[in-house]
Amino acid sequence: MNKRSFYIASLLGVLLLASWLSASPFGDDCEAYGSLKIDGSPAAIGTELVAVIGTDEVARTAVSQTGSYSITIYRYDPLKPDVKGYQNDGDVVTVYVDGRKAEPSIFAAAGKSNVDLAVKISLEVKQTTWGKIKALFK
Repeated sequence: MNKRSFYIASLLGVLLLASWLSASPFGDDCEAYGSLKIDGSPAAIGTELVAVIGTDEVARTAVSQTGSYSITIYRYDPLKPDVKGYQNDGDVVTVYVDGRKAEPSIFAAAGKSNVDLAVKISLEVKQTTWGKIKALFK
């Protein structure tokens, strides 16, 4: 191999490495994982999870193993404004499971976070509504 071929191969290698590094920032994404229960029972495969910060949907996934979840929330990149993500460590991420709010919220931070989520399905009746119903039967 002559010097010119070596330099060209080295330059191509450096360019490939640089493009790979820019496409995958190390440790910037927040990966939340843990158990997921709905009314005390493990969530079924296919159960949909949506992560929201404020009013922006930042991630979406589905349960692939009964009773557990994993969701990746990307850090916001100003070079890719159409891709939503968290901007600061500590941003509050609300997770909705099949449209219902899960507890607790997740605090976004680079790396992995083990957060066990639970969804309680209950009939929520406001006192004022209940009072109106009782008044109908007096």
